[in-house]
Amino acid sequence: MKEAVLLRTLYVNDIRIQMGSTVDVMDISAISALIRICGYAMAVPRHLITIVPPDSPRVHKHKKKSNKRK
Repeated sequence: MKEAVLLRTLYVNDIRIQMGSTVDVMDISAISALIRICGYAMAVPRHLITIVPPDSPRVHKHKKKSNKRK
C-alpha cells in the first residue's frame, strides 16, 4: 500500500485526525482517494492528501567543501 500525508485535519465520529498524519492509501483516482487510518476507511477528495514518494537512492554525491582559509 502507498502512504500519504493529510493536508487538513479531519473529524470522523467525534475523532480528530490531525493534519500531517500518515494514512494508508487503498485506492486512488483523479478526484478522490480511499484511505485507511485509525481503523477507519474513508473516501476523501484527492486534494486533501499528498502521496509520500518511495525512498530512492542518491543520484548525485555532494563534494566536501574545504574549511581552509584562503
